Amino acid sequence: MAKEKVVNANKRAGQLASAQNAYRARMRDEGFRRLQEWLPEGTMNALKAICERHGISQREAIIRSIRQELKNRGRAEEA
Repeated sequence: MAKEKVVNANKRAGQLASAQNAYRARMRDEGFRRLQEWLPEGTMNALKAICERHGISQREAIIRSIRQELKNRGRAEEA
């Protein structure tokens, strides 16, 4: 029985990895690029508060912030 659980766990892990790889490929194909950064705790807390206040994802908050900055500089077409 224990061996069967290990086999099932390995199978599920393989399915999850495959699904994650497919998701990443779809995102790349749609023109998205991955961002992974470390933020100070206060900045992260502020980002979470902004997201909760506006009901948006962290990704959407970052996109909006960059678009607004470009708009302020008169270069919104780049976003």
